[in-house]
Amino acid sequence: MKKGVFMKSLVFLLIIISIVACSKPQPQPTLREVINAETADLEERIPGTVDYTWEEPMQDTILVPAQLDPTGTYYRPAHKTVVEINEGRVQPVQYPDEE
Repeated sequence: MKKGVFMKSLVFLLIIISIVACSKPQPQPTLREVINAETADLEERIPGTVDYTWEEPMQDTILVPAQLDPTGTYYRPAHKTVVEINEGRVQPVQYPDEE
């Protein structure tokens, strides 16, 4: 009879050890400090002010035909090149007075 109780206790102990060994420790929650700060409304427009916007440059790819250079010294094969039609620039934008 003592052997049966010992076997049950041993099996129970092995089950408990395997559960404890296989379980992962729970990660501790990280504390974060939350700062509430008021921010200015960046979209607010003041009447009569001038803002600047960026106008993207305009480019195109053209095919340059095969030809001699302007002085007739060497031959240039046909190739493609990128040309800039309008360069990028900053454009002032004035908003009307809302009165």
